[in-house]
Parts: sequence; C-alpha cells; structure tokens
Amino acid sequence: MGGSKVTDKLELIMNMLNIADEMIIGGGMGYPFLQEVFGYKLGITRVLLPENPRLLHDVVEKAKSKGVKMHFASDCIAAREMKPDAETKRFEFAKGLDADFESFDIGPDTRARFGEVIKRSNSIFWNGPVGVFEIPQFRNGSEAVMRHIINRTKEGVTSIVGGGDSVSLINTFNEKKSFSFISTGGGASLELMQGNKMPGIDNLSDISDLK
Repeated sequence: MGGSKVTDKLELIMNMLNIADEMIIGGGMGYPFLQEVFGYKLGITRVLLPENPRLLHDVVEKAKSKGVKMHFASDCIAAREMKPDAETKRFEFAKGLDADFESFDIGPDTRARFGEVIKRSNSIFWNGPVGVFEIPQFRNGSEAVMRHIINRTKEGVTSIVGGGDSVSLINTFNEKKSFSFISTGGGASLELMQGNKMPGIDNLSDISDLK
C-alpha cells in the first residue's frame, strides 16, 4: 500500500487486515504511522494525518490481534526540495531527518526489506507507489517494488494492481503485461477491496437464472 493519503485508504487497510498475512505501507501513507505511532521526527516531510489520529493506532493494534505482520519504511531518500537536481541524503527514520529535509522515497534498506516480503508472498495486491516516482531520482523505491512483484508473477504468483498512480508507474516502464491483472479503475477497485457493494456487479444476472 502506497500513495500519498492514508485517510483515503484506512477503511481498505482495516478490511485487508482480515485477509492478509503481511502488509507493506510505504510512501506518503506511511508517514502518519511513523510520526504518530512510532514518534519519529520527519523534518519538513508532508504528513497527512487522518482527522482522528487514533485510527492509526487502531490499525496497528488490529494487525497485532490478527497476526498480520506490518512493514513500514526504516530509511528514506530526502532532499530540501522536490526538484530533479536537488541534493539528496539518506536518513534512518529512527534517528530522524534533518529539520530542513523532506522524505521523497524509501531508502536502500527499506527496498531490501520490502523485497523480502514480496519474495515470500503467494498472492499480491498492490496499490500506490512508495515515492515521488515522477522525478527519476525519487523513483528507485517504487521501481524496486514493481520489479519484485514482476519477478514473483513470473514465478506463478497472482499479482493484482489497484489502478491509479501504480498504473502510471507501470506504463512508465511499459510493463503492463507483466502482472496478472491491472485495474484501471482505481476508485472502483478500492471499493471492491474494502468489501463495499458494487452495484454494477450486484445487478448482473446469476448464471443459474439463465439456464
């Protein structure tokens, strides 16, 4: 799970905890957890908190009760501003970011850790990049996640991509045929994974009624 706003996906995360064995939360979605739950200092990183920050703790507590392993970034690639030629620096979140730096991508340690999670996965649902992939120097983390998922797909694992920016990233590398299924309807796919009713599907005829 990646992207910028955790608020938009809290319901999805809570529902996925009922079926997932492990969950990666990266990109902008991870920053609220790192700041509010773990107390890390994130410099000037943009942290989009839900209206009720307690919900972040509820997610972590539910994961523990369900036996779901949650994985957050441990390091990042940061810069003072989001520019292609900006000077970058690696930080470990546990040690904090310099006060004038902002995180724009996951770091090498996190890429390796997330890769290990993906390598042992037998089915994968991916929604959202883990960095500002539109800028090449902040694309390494998202590309690494994508490559790991592609490799597992080649090994026979089912991989589903939930639309939105993930599809844009995949199109950047022309890897559309490297996944089991790609939903171009990001919002609709999230509604489905949240367990919500899909009117267009619910109103289809049941095959038994056609016999």
